[in-house]
Amino acid sequence: MAVKKQINKPYDHFNKAIALLLSLLIFIVPLFFGLNMNSLDIQKFACFHTLLIIILWCWIAMIVFSGEIRFNWSPLCWIVLVYMAVNMAATLHSVNPWVSFLGFYGHHEGFLSLISYLMLFFITINFIDKARILWVLNAITLSCVAAGTYGVIQRLGLDPVKWELFNAGRCPSTFGNPIGLGNYLSFGLICGFCLYLISLTNKLTVQPVPKKVKGTQKAAAASPSTPLANLKYIYPVFLILMYLGFCTSQTRASYLGLFGGLVLICGLFWRAFLKKEVMVIAGIIFIITIGFNLNPETSMF
Repeated sequence: MAVKKQINKPYDHFNKAIALLLSLLIFIVPLFFGLNMNSLDIQKFACFHTLLIIILWCWIAMIVFSGEIRFNWSPLCWIVLVYMAVNMAATLHSVNPWVSFLGFYGHHEGFLSLISYLMLFFITINFIDKARILWVLNAITLSCVAAGTYGVIQRLGLDPVKWELFNAGRCPSTFGNPIGLGNYLSFGLICGFCLYLISLTNKLTVQPVPKKVKGTQKAAAASPSTPLANLKYIYPVFLILMYLGFCTSQTRASYLGLFGGLVLICGLFWRAFLKKEVMVIAGIIFIITIGFNLNPETSMF
């Protein structure tokens, strides 16, 4: 029994390390930028691929040191592989296969990027279980809070970074263009709102750990600072900061995507949405929306 635990110990360590690296990738890549906005997409791809390669090497090291190969597979994987096969055939038979592979046309989204996303897909389904989904959602939310706050700073004219291609108006934050900022924050707002609803339902509380006291089992009370349910007081601040940054992007399509997603979520969790705390946040967001759209310079219309 002791031998089995010793064999699985490297696997467990690498498993946690890969999950943490994946969360860092999700957090860092949207915020990573250089001072040359013309090549910002290339810089982000370089950061993304570097972190992805580190994760893949950790996966290989985990197999070598643990002596185990575990691979999760689901019917959805076949659909993803068929999609990749269609794209590979299109790349090979395109007018310029090399450009189709590397990507061009401004965003460099070629077949190479799809291969990276495929690896990211398999990493996610193998190392992000239900308990670690909150890691990913919080990484997205924190990244969006930072990007949104930076967008507000740009809008106020307090940006210390001297961008090559930016003047006061629609704010690009760390994305290089306001459309990218608006799209990402619309996704982050939905993730943050889901975390807020979960915190209100008290499903994020830490269970007390049994503790031995003089030969008897006794449940130790959780520390007041440890229950994650206290985040229900922090998520509203996050949501407001993200939404302020979202409004600075002035992107109409992002508004449609955001409110369409929120309508779906509220339909699924209508009881949680009717809570007093949620209604207060919704009222503040409504006031912010009216305030931005009454000013022609900041209106998305």
